[in-house]
Amino acid sequence: MATTIRQHQVRISPAAFKAMEESGQEWDFFLALHFEGVGSDEEYDRNEEATYRGGAVVNTYRTLKGCELVVVTEADHSHTTILLPSER
Repeated sequence: MATTIRQHQVRISPAAFKAMEESGQEWDFFLALHFEGVGSDEEYDRNEEATYRGGAVVNTYRTLKGCELVVVTEADHSHTTILLPSER
């Protein structure tokens, strides 16, 4: 699945989509957290460094059912992907 938000492509792996569907949560919830910079202190520090050096921004979240999701915005900001840790 892929969709575009303000000229930004969002990709969602089938497994991540299923995990969100099973938890009753929408992908845009996790995307909003990611774009707002919500994450652990460690992720915040790592993402600040990545932004400064031109790397990917990565955050990890859990669905209400406990499934871990990884949200990655590529260094060139061309797209963001939501996937399971095992798919990364």
